[in-house]
Amino acid sequence: MAEPASQIIWLLNHQMSKTIKAEHMYSHNSSPISEGLRKQFSLKQLLLVMTFVSLLAVLLPNLLPATLYGDAHAATYSPDGAWLAIGYEDGIVRLWNRKTGGARSLKMHGNLVRSLAFSADGKYLASGSLSGRVCLYDVSNNRRRLELANAGCANSLAFSPDGRNLAAGNWRNSVVVWELESGAEISSLIGHPKSISAVRFSPDGTRLVSASEDHTAIVWDTADWSLLSTWGLGGKGGLGETVTAMDFSPNGKDIAFARETGGVTVWDFQTGTERFQLTGENERLSSVAYSPDGLTLATGSAWNNIFSLFPGNVRFQIMKRPDFVGVKLWDLATQTEKGKVSSNTSIWSIAIAPDNKSIVGSTENWKATEWNLPDLSVRQTLVARRPFLTIIVFVLGYGIITALLIKAKPKKLCTTTSVEDATP
Repeated sequence: MAEPASQIIWLLNHQMSKTIKAEHMYSHNSSPISEGLRKQFSLKQLLLVMTFVSLLAVLLPNLLPATLYGDAHAATYSPDGAWLAIGYEDGIVRLWNRKTGGARSLKMHGNLVRSLAFSADGKYLASGSLSGRVCLYDVSNNRRRLELANAGCANSLAFSPDGRNLAAGNWRNSVVVWELESGAEISSLIGHPKSISAVRFSPDGTRLVSASEDHTAIVWDTADWSLLSTWGLGGKGGLGETVTAMDFSPNGKDIAFARETGGVTVWDFQTGTERFQLTGENERLSSVAYSPDGLTLATGSAWNNIFSLFPGNVRFQIMKRPDFVGVKLWDLATQTEKGKVSSNTSIWSIAIAPDNKSIVGSTENWKATEWNLPDLSVRQTLVARRPFLTIIVFVLGYGIITALLIKAKPKKLCTTTSVEDATP
């Protein structure tokens, strides 16, 4: 068995090398620097230094301002499919032209963009962030039209089908509704005791549905914004766990709820009863979307969040990988899985193109991946910024610490014992 320090190094660098051998690093034909290290430090000391720098490179990106490092947290297509909007952790929304591949950078917020939504006519793009603001951008003339306050952290945004109203579900357990012509807040819907995870208008615009971490969904009447019914309060047909996302079927007859611990519950919207469940492997669902023809349901999944802290414009998270992370497609006629593609990083948001030929997933490291449908082959990967920070930390870290070590007092000779490729 390898020593604990070498085990950590093996884990951190297993993709770069299958074996770490001391005689390869400190051979008799090595450079003067490595020769100096051989004479002054033991293998154990050098491994501990390498472990420290490796851990620093892994953990530091999670502690830096979002302007230096971050993820793509939201994604959506314009109704005509001409634009793909991606919201990033640095507060910028990028509009990618799907024909030319060019992009507009819209400085919408000061920190993480949590949600995006296009109006039905495609003229406006709304974005919500951790800062508690919702911004409305006019796509036709490249100008910000409105900035709506009192939104809380807008986890989810939805335009009414007629484009007159915008709803935002937030961390403050409420749904805020604005009238867009004037920008005035017309209602704050209170009914959930916990954070709102998703909001959606019914296709006919007569109802608004909000889903929450309290294991419930509430149906609101858009005529007077009164509460009509609450679903999932226990008993038969209850959701029974946190809802992370939801989507209406194109015909408005069904509504799908993505559950945090995996699986989708599909309800009959007219009767308010459960129709069926789509159950897969252990995964944390983050998003769900119907195909435009209503025949397929897509889900996206992410790493499990053990701990999160967002002090100002800095984030710190501890994550754990579930059994599956990626995108899945479900055949609603047979209620079976018909395709999936795995991802090494979390899929925070998904959307299916209006032409039903592609699906996009926003993920980590400033990336969004677009896959072809139905085979889920990669169409393109959109990268807003390449985070070279980890590489810089490795290079500078090893260089500086190595220089300091060379000047230190000799300890004992480094042996040439191999550190075996042992699986901890």
